[in-house]
Amino acid sequence: MTRKPKISIIGTGRMANAFGLALKNAKYEIVSVHGRNEERGKLLERKLDSYFFNDFIIPIKTDICFIAVSDNSIRRVCNRLQDFEGLVVHFSGHTPLNFSKFEDRGIFWPVHSIPEKALSTWKDIPVCIDGTSFEDIAVLKKMALDIGAHVHLLNQNQKKQAHLAAVFANNFSSHMVNLAHGILMKNKLPESLLSSILKQTGKQIMSGVKVDQTGPASRNDTKVLREQSALLKNDQIMSRIYKAISTSIDKHA
Repeated sequence: MTRKPKISIIGTGRMANAFGLALKNAKYEIVSVHGRNEERGKLLERKLDSYFFNDFIIPIKTDICFIAVSDNSIRRVCNRLQDFEGLVVHFSGHTPLNFSKFEDRGIFWPVHSIPEKALSTWKDIPVCIDGTSFEDIAVLKKMALDIGAHVHLLNQNQKKQAHLAAVFANNFSSHMVNLAHGILMKNKLPESLLSSILKQTGKQIMSGVKVDQTGPASRNDTKVLREQSALLKNDQIMSRIYKAISTSIDKHA
């Protein structure tokens, strides 16, 4: 495919917005946007100079249909696509390549948490790509490079492991920070107390070296561990999290 492929997007949420705007800025034509939420769909229609439809009938001129929905909805959406013969692509880090009956399938997974506000740039964002043919992979790779992303060609097993690592690095870590802020709020302490230590940890992570592990678990300070566990006696879930993470830190210290 020498010309830029024409695109349709199913979904009107964060991913559809971020990816659609990136493609528009890279001079790709967004033929159509499809989804259930008409208000968001019409807004995205205007942003992308496209057309919104609340059905799943993909225009015949579309070359690639990107499915920007939740993991649980990918197969259901594919089953509702009618008579589309182009390349069908999802953004999931977990869903495998055999997600539908279509002959040409692809994966375009950005290893990035898409913000609610507009994503300003895709520069330096890793994108993991796979496809059912070398041609499909080449087309998706070209699109990723056109929007400024870094391309990684991963097979299904590699992608699953990368997704698992991303869950630990992003989802679990952000949850820990939210729990920490909850402790401060519950005890009427300012959230700014954690600002410096979070910045320090962030700098260590971004430096590309293994983060120095400190704290009572790393030095096996059983007295502090016991006393802090007692502070969580009324919250069984947080108590179990505290003990499990402390045990893991001690094991990997």
